[in-house]
Amino acid sequence: MTAGLQQDTGVSAIDEITFNPTITGTIADINPIVSFTAGFDATPTANFVDILSDLLPNGTFQLSTVQLSNIFGSPIPDGAHTLHLQVTDSNGNVTTLDRPFTLDTMAPTTPIFDLAVTSDTGDDCNTRGPDRSPGQRVLA
Repeated sequence: MTAGLQQDTGVSAIDEITFNPTITGTIADINPIVSFTAGFDATPTANFVDILSDLLPNGTFQLSTVQLSNIFGSPIPDGAHTLHLQVTDSNGNVTTLDRPFTLDTMAPTTPIFDLAVTSDTGDDCNTRGPDRSPGQRVLA
């Protein structure tokens, strides 16, 4: 089984920080899959949510933000989370995968520029030269 973020929107493509928690993955098994469940963070395995219907015949799956919120039990809050996936085939073989990620849906705060008028040391004629000495006219 493989699973990962559809979009890693953090600083790097592998930091597992995202504003879109959609998970995509694949399950490959020679035996039919009879159970596919998921849970978040400290959820006990017995309380995992059945997501077998999200497994396509070709072995791929996609868990959208809405589906993940259903697994979580409410909208997923910003912060670090681990999605636990568990698959069981018809022979009773169990495979698990933990996919950690950090959800960050908050936009950065808008910077406030609070430059005092008295700190403006330039003049409106651009008469400072390359050495910043006054009296040299710069022609463009």
